[in-house]
Amino acid sequence: MPEIAELTSAWVHGWATSRSRPAPIAIAGGLRIDLGQPDRPARYVLHTHDPETLARLGHGLTAPGTEIKAVGNTGALRTALAHDWTMYPPCALMTSTFTQAEVELTAPYAARIGNDGGALLGLIFDTDGDIASSARLAPFGRYGIIDQVWTRPPHRRRGLGSSLMTMLGNQALSQGLTTGVLAATDNGRALYRTLGWTARGELAGAFRSRTPAER
Repeated sequence: MPEIAELTSAWVHGWATSRSRPAPIAIAGGLRIDLGQPDRPARYVLHTHDPETLARLGHGLTAPGTEIKAVGNTGALRTALAHDWTMYPPCALMTSTFTQAEVELTAPYAARIGNDGGALLGLIFDTDGDIASSARLAPFGRYGIIDQVWTRPPHRRRGLGSSLMTMLGNQALSQGLTTGVLAATDNGRALYRTLGWTARGELAGAFRSRTPAER
């Protein structure tokens, strides 16, 4: 299986493509994405680190909204950072081998896959032509990064997320992509596990809070 550093790099590059952000920049132990937003200037994603590295990075990054993601343990990241950092809920870095499968999508839903810049956009529509569910697939080397899997509340628990994942997996295979990578929240992890995805590590995250004087 690929090393965590390779999987993390693939996820970061795919995430940047999916979100139309500039290409990530290599830093010691990981990558940086310039987000270009006043309240979210940059994200640092580390696959290789120790407590001293995390503490030093957290001390040096002073712009409010700056993010640190680190493959490891959320508690360890919290301990390494000062109290003016706020933790995100932990995610799981997950992988799967793409396999051809039949898409099980029943009426009244209809599906379509389009191209949205560098990423593929999978869409499922309801009878009114409104988007009921959507997801993105961004390529990086042999990897296909799944991102922004979302279903409108009235259409949940009807298998739409599973159908989208299957659709995008089939498309990934047709483009020569073999391995899927994604970052799953606690809510999404159970779905992905039933579809054959495996957790490869915890993805801890935090953002730089505003100082009391700036609030």
